[in-house]
Amino acid sequence: IVSRDWSSDVCSSDLVTAGRGQFTLTGRVVIVADAGVRAQARQLASWLGPATGFDLAVRVGPSPAGAHIALRLSRAKADVVALGAEGYRLKVTPSAVTTSAASMR
Repeated sequence: IVSRDWSSDVCSSDLVTAGRGQFTLTGRVVIVADAGVRAQARQLASWLGPATGFDLAVRVGPSPAGAHIALRLSRAKADVVALGAEGYRLKVTPSAVTTSAASMR
C-alpha cells in the first residue's frame, strides 16, 4: 500500500486537516463495522485480500484497542446535515482508519 498526500485532490482545503504519521496495514488488522454496514466491511476485506495477501477478520461491534479499520454510520444530526446523503469522514491515525457516514449511499 502506497502512502501519499491526498489533500490536493479534494475540492476545498477546508475539508482536509493534515496530520503526521501513517497507518500500516498488516495481517493482524481487524475490520470492524456497525451492523448496517457489515456487507460493506466484508466487501472491503474481499478487495484488500488479493491486493495484500491478508485474510482480514471482519467483526460487528466496537473498535478494538489494536490496529483496525472501522466503518461507522452516524445518526448524529450534525453529521446528517454536514455529510448529506453521500458524504463521509475519513480519519487516519497510526492505530486506526475510520470512515463514518450518515447513510450507506
